[in-house]
Amino acid sequence: MERALVIYYSFSGNTKELAQEFAAALQTRFQTDLVRIEALDESASFFGQARRAFFKTEARIPDTLPFDVSAYALVAVGTPVWAFGAAPAVRSWLRRSRGFNAARGVAFATYGSGAGSKKCIEEMSCLLRAKGATTVKTLLIQQAQCSQPAMMRQQCAELMRDV
Repeated sequence: MERALVIYYSFSGNTKELAQEFAAALQTRFQTDLVRIEALDESASFFGQARRAFFKTEARIPDTLPFDVSAYALVAVGTPVWAFGAAPAVRSWLRRSRGFNAARGVAFATYGSGAGSKKCIEEMSCLLRAKGATTVKTLLIQQAQCSQPAMMRQQCAELMRDV
């Protein structure tokens, strides 16, 4: 059975909910690892985090994260949308990751207002392609929908048809 990695950062829990739903959907076709990225130097405030995201500042993240993804056929990377981009911890992981070879990629994000969500997901898709992902699919979920597990399951199932 092929392996999949779902790696994500979540500040409020919304992206975590989506990551868990997507990992569960993947388990029907992949041996799936679900990994949370934690920033070692994150601000306790949302606005502090958004400022770092706006200036595309990276975060200090644990060296124990799976940076070599060569064993995975699919790599899914999730983030909340902050200041039109990915969270600093996700940006750091993407910079340090390697070994995409022929892996399929998925960029997924949760967002509040929608401002910048398309820009964020496009940026993540470009970063995954630059790393060597052969195809990149995307999934955007509004934060109000994160409290609706059935809707998230449906969105994940639809995405699964394409990966």
